[in-house]
Amino acid sequence: MRRDRKYVYIFAWKRMGIEQRLCGGNITIMELYRKTTAILYACILPIFVGCQSSQPPHWSYTGYDSTGARVVTGWIELTPSPGDTLAGAWELEPVGSAEHLGPQIGSGSYTGHQEGMTVDINLNPDRIDDNVILRGNIVGDAMKGTWEYIGFVGRINHGTFRALR
Repeated sequence: MRRDRKYVYIFAWKRMGIEQRLCGGNITIMELYRKTTAILYACILPIFVGCQSSQPPHWSYTGYDSTGARVVTGWIELTPSPGDTLAGAWELEPVGSAEHLGPQIGSGSYTGHQEGMTVDINLNPDRIDDNVILRGNIVGDAMKGTWEYIGFVGRINHGTFRALR
């Protein structure tokens, strides 16, 4: 079947005089067929390869307490979106036996706001008085900032974080 299709193309090219118009007769039909096929593969293949990876980028996340000790690691997905709103997923786990980290342990969905390269993210938008808020700046492939665990009584714990793409 493939071989027959090749001859159909060659017949069509001869009939339309493409060989003469494209190459001035200095190239054979088979060479023209090979070059055309190579060009088509070169143009179409990157489209299919690019479409295979439609996963949002996960940023490697590390959180530190107010003394600078590492207390949380995991990932947060940060994808560009239209406008200034952010939404995505996260999964974080504690390091050691740190206390009062709040609901930044486990996984969930976040909402946030981006203005320029500054982001404000609420890891727990479905909660009223039990939230972890990230505030940071994106510089290249890194995001650095602060996190706060806020409850009914106010700020319960805080620290810094770093996320790398």
